[in-house]
Order: sequence, then C-alpha cells, then structure tokens
Amino acid sequence: MSYFLRDRPDGQVEIVLLHTVQVGLHPNWSAAEAARTFLKDEQPELPDDRPVSFCLAAKDVAEAEADDLSEILPAAAAPVRNALTRGRNLPAVVKEKPQAPAQITPALPRDLSDDEVQQAFARIQQGEKFHLVAPDFGLSMGQLRGMWANHRRQMQKHLAHGGQQPCRHCQRLFTPSLSNPETCARCSK
Repeated sequence: MSYFLRDRPDGQVEIVLLHTVQVGLHPNWSAAEAARTFLKDEQPELPDDRPVSFCLAAKDVAEAEADDLSEILPAAAAPVRNALTRGRNLPAVVKEKPQAPAQITPALPRDLSDDEVQQAFARIQQGEKFHLVAPDFGLSMGQLRGMWANHRRQMQKHLAHGGQQPCRHCQRLFTPSLSNPETCARCSK
C-alpha cells in the first residue's frame, strides 16, 4: 500500500492510495503467465473494496432470501443436526452475600527433637525426596524444605567463618563451601 500525488486538470493535487492485492502464488514464471492470461480473458468479478455497512449487509440478506435455490438444493435435503451449544462469555452472576472461599489453615510446625531433625537431614542427604521424608516426621514438604535450607545456610556460615584456606589442587586461597569444602570453584569443575 502506498500513497502518491497526482495533478488534476483543474489545477488541484490529489493524494491517491494504491492498494495491492495478491491474487496467486506460483512456483515459476511460466505458470504465473498462464494464470495471468486466464484472468485477463475471464475478467472475474472482484469483491467491492467499499467498507461494509449494516444497510449493505441487510440488502444482501434480502437478495439472498429472494433467490430461488430449489435448482441447486437436492429434493430430499438431509436433516440438519443441532450444533453443540458452546458456553458463552456471559458476565458472572454474584450472590448478594458472597461467601469467603474455604481456606486451609497451615499446620503449625511440630517441635522435633535434635535426633529426629538429624534423621530427617540424613535421609535428605542420602537423596530421598522432601515429599517422602516430611510425612514420616509430621511436617509438610514446605516446612521440611525450610528447615533444610536454614540448616544449609547455617552450615555455610560456619564454614565461611573459618576463613579462607588453600585449594587442595592449585593452592589458591578460597572460602570453602558445603558442596566443595576442599577445592576452589575452578578446580571443582
């Protein structure tokens, strides 16, 4: 689509909009030439470019209803099945006094003994999943995961307070971590 200016015989200048419509797509030049020749010979009736209005649509419907389609339709037409009804996007109907949604009260964390905590952490360190370990100790998975994260954080702080130490391989000074307490980040890759 492009605009260009054009002089009129009365001295005024008009702006013209060129609107391109793709009619077809062909794999090679000769096929496109043949199709163009056919279209030039047949002069097909192209749809009108005017914007559609309600009056025009109502006129088209009236013309379609007036046409006799008995020659096109078979004498014994097949029965029309009812289409499945779709749910419509209607506004929600709200009760006058809406009720608050049901809420689950969180379970309070059970006080575990140090022995129970160490048993749970040992199972996690061995590779068991939180959701399998937590019910055995009367906790939710989130509660056990929080306890485990806090435990790991405290252990990391304890290691970091010890200061830097030389790497076992390259002898560089580094702050040890829980996952690699003896090697620096470069050597532990």
